[in-house]
Amino acid sequence: MSVSAAIPPQNLEAEESVLGAFMISGAPDSALFDKVEETGLRAEDFYRDSHARIYRAALALHAAGDVVDAITLTDELERRRELDDVGGRVRIHELSLIVPASANAPHYARIVVEAAVRRAAIRAGGELAQLGWEHETDSSGLVLRAQELVEALAERSALGDDLTPLWWQQAIREPIPATSEYVDGVLQAGVLADIVGLPYLHKTALALELATKVSRGTGKLLGRFDITAQAHTAYFWSDDSRAKELERIQAYAKACQHDVVPLAFYLNTGLVLPDGIPLLKAQIRRHGFRLIVLDSLYNFAPGLDWIKDHAGVSLLYHQLKRLCDQTEGLTIILVDHASKPSDSNKGRDASVSSFGTVWKAAAVRSSIVITKDAHGLKATAIGNNIKGFPATPIAFDDELLELRVVDVKDPSEDTEKIDAEVLAEVKRLPGLSGNQVRVNVRRGKAKVAASLARLEAANLIYNTYAAGTELFQGKPGQADRGAYSEPAPDETRASRGKSPKSAWFPVKQAETLAPPPNGGKPGEAAPGTVTGVVSATCPEPAPLRSRGQEGAIATPETDYLESLAPDPSAPSDDIDWGTP
Repeated sequence: MSVSAAIPPQNLEAEESVLGAFMISGAPDSALFDKVEETGLRAEDFYRDSHARIYRAALALHAAGDVVDAITLTDELERRRELDDVGGRVRIHELSLIVPASANAPHYARIVVEAAVRRAAIRAGGELAQLGWEHETDSSGLVLRAQELVEALAERSALGDDLTPLWWQQAIREPIPATSEYVDGVLQAGVLADIVGLPYLHKTALALELATKVSRGTGKLLGRFDITAQAHTAYFWSDDSRAKELERIQAYAKACQHDVVPLAFYLNTGLVLPDGIPLLKAQIRRHGFRLIVLDSLYNFAPGLDWIKDHAGVSLLYHQLKRLCDQTEGLTIILVDHASKPSDSNKGRDASVSSFGTVWKAAAVRSSIVITKDAHGLKATAIGNNIKGFPATPIAFDDELLELRVVDVKDPSEDTEKIDAEVLAEVKRLPGLSGNQVRVNVRRGKAKVAASLARLEAANLIYNTYAAGTELFQGKPGQADRGAYSEPAPDETRASRGKSPKSAWFPVKQAETLAPPPNGGKPGEAAPGTVTGVVSATCPEPAPLRSRGQEGAIATPETDYLESLAPDPSAPSDDIDWGTP
């Protein structure tokens, strides 16, 4: 028989079984109709027109909330004046007796849809063939029409997927599926994730460690982050020769001393994405994998222009994410290369520059980013719905063949060094404000403030605040803590809308702030004279007298200075504190 005389794809028995199952289910709230609709079955998919008419009538009854059986369906067809066209009452009752149960209706519906799609493909091919023979149609028009036909087929074949809406009433009562993590705070189950970094930063070592430990359900990633769940894992490796890959697997197995690990490897299988996604899906379902690693992603899509082909990158990531969604609980980890440094991405974070397009950033839900600077390697975990961790120093352990978090003291956090710098600056230029100290030592505001507090607590420095013409010891904005002459309102900084100004001095320098109790000695500063401690912006303080003198002003300064009275028995201190 020639092709032109062949009967188009169809299955009349499946069509009759779908219609018969409707009449058996009967109840208006039956879930059967919803399950059949989820297959994408449409009235025009029926090969026989009478079956299409009956299907439309059944759907109308169901939508109205009526029972669907032989009697109600006959009445509906009669109301539509289509009863005779479908074969009358006898035909309706025949269909109701064809199937013993309705449970297999979705299966029959998929058979009908499959046959309809094949007939549509034949019609599309025939139309393209006809256009090809017609010289009136130019090549650009032919290609455009071919694209339209193929897209229509693609949309038609996708109708069998779940596109059922979840209504508000259902959504607020729907049980929330439990979520889990494979790595505490780092990797959530059921998502598309990646390990990003420039070449030679041990991305594969980290991916192999993660796959091995998750497949066993125990251990710590990077030596710190707990593995919290176990998953049947597959490692698709296409980043080196088979010999080198085997060499690395065996070396790691020897290092971690694991002879039996439920981890499957696919080494250089020739898998190409996205065309190979059906094959990948088949392996996942056949072996029950719940986590797979693709190392490295670029080698699984060799023909894709990752920089310019945004549509291609979008399609690949969309299909990989869809694979996670379709295979409930599946996690896919991509070993992805960050873009090499260039003028266009200079200064950009690797987690951003690696994406290339917004589609990658939107599809990937979490990333472990490995970077390298003058201080060494660092790892960062970022993403949605995970705690993550900031840039953390890591190093490659040559014995374990793993990346490990290292406890390296950041030079910027070296408090002893900061304290030494701050103290030296206060000694060099007594009377500086805290902000001036910060500017001069070039440290952060919080770090300098903490350092000043530590030095003050250690009795190495002290601070004085100038309010108008008076000096008092305290904190910014704090009321004076001693009895002293209250300056005139027009003389105070507060009266001008300004807060008291801080001045820091080394403790030894304070010996010249006020005369000793005996009123002074030859060679010492005259009573009431302040030398070398008041900055140009700080007004000279009022004369201070010893507490023992009549009418003395008791201030925190006098209390503090009395405690610094020189001890004759103490050895001399020849330290040069510098010239203010």
